Amino acid sequence: MRKDMIAVGAGIGLVLISAAMDILDMVDAYLTTMVLVSGAVLLVIAMVRRALAKGGDVIRDERTNAIHNRAMAFSWWIAYMTLLTAYLLHHYGVIALSVEGFVPIMFFGMLLTYWITRSHLSYKGDVV
Repeated sequence: MRKDMIAVGAGIGLVLISAAMDILDMVDAYLTTMVLVSGAVLLVIAMVRRALAKGGDVIRDERTNAIHNRAMAFSWWIAYMTLLTAYLLHHYGVIALSVEGFVPIMFFGMLLTYWITRSHLSYKGDVV
């Protein structure tokens, strides 16, 4: 079975489960909302992947795998440097940063550096 069909099935399942949880008033509204959003995200991702895979084109090959691996490695390296910088700034009293304040910085920083690096390497066309 194709991955996009599994994602569609899981997305529809989560949406239906969230509807059942809401109708039966089983859990808190926050949990119902989280399940509904998870299902909707799975459905959107499956639709986008299907739209990008123009008529059965290969989505992953050796070049795209190399670009992905290189971009992930760079993203993790930047994340470690961000963690080190935040630790040193906090240790020396320059900033007061809690875990709740740091996690979004790390999360969005990793996503942004991955996206920028992947776009740059895809545009450049080669991976060393």
